[in-house]
Amino acid sequence: MIGVLLALAAGFSTGERLDYDVRYGPVTIGALTLSVLAPDTVRGQECYHFRSELELSRSLSWLFWARYRMDSWCRESDMVTLRYHKRTREPRYRADWTADFDPGTGTVTYSDSGVRPLPDSSRDMVALWYYFRTIALDSGDTVRARAHVDRKDYELRAAVTGSKPVRTAAGLFDCRVLVPSAGTPLGTVWLSDDAERLPVVIRTRFGGITISASLRKASNEEER
Repeated sequence: MIGVLLALAAGFSTGERLDYDVRYGPVTIGALTLSVLAPDTVRGQECYHFRSELELSRSLSWLFWARYRMDSWCRESDMVTLRYHKRTREPRYRADWTADFDPGTGTVTYSDSGVRPLPDSSRDMVALWYYFRTIALDSGDTVRARAHVDRKDYELRAAVTGSKPVRTAAGLFDCRVLVPSAGTPLGTVWLSDDAERLPVVIRTRFGGITISASLRKASNEEER
């Protein structure tokens, strides 16, 4: 029943692609893409497959440049992460690793560093962005979730502080503002106040800096 409810509530579908302009303060420094890929299975369980690709511009290489690709596989029934892969390319650092989440045993196994304990119902950062889209939010609501991000555990508490209009290159949106508790890697997210609950603006941290991603275009490759 939970899986059916999530499927009905989800405002995303296979083929969806969201393109963002990424800013550091007032300066545009790169691009972010969020994609819903074809469904997959992990250890026999049906999963959503999400991908996040972030590129910070080489034109600012005097400051910082980087490319990240994060793939998330989470159960369709409750959107709890089962597998996560991260590919990092920075000027002086490169890495590729996979984390296999096992909610049943309460462990996560990293391909490069072994087994670690895992709190129940943990989600990675990419899965969290999509998980929020399955929840009908009203002002004053609070969302609680466990997160496991880059080998660290977080007890996330995010409050809906109200509504506000937000204009980006993709248009004007009425948004619910989701503000997380301090000390977590998740920043404020502005979700469109409609059935799709698009993340219109995302504020988060990558590579030690705080960046904001503003929606530039929403499309669905399967509908073309």
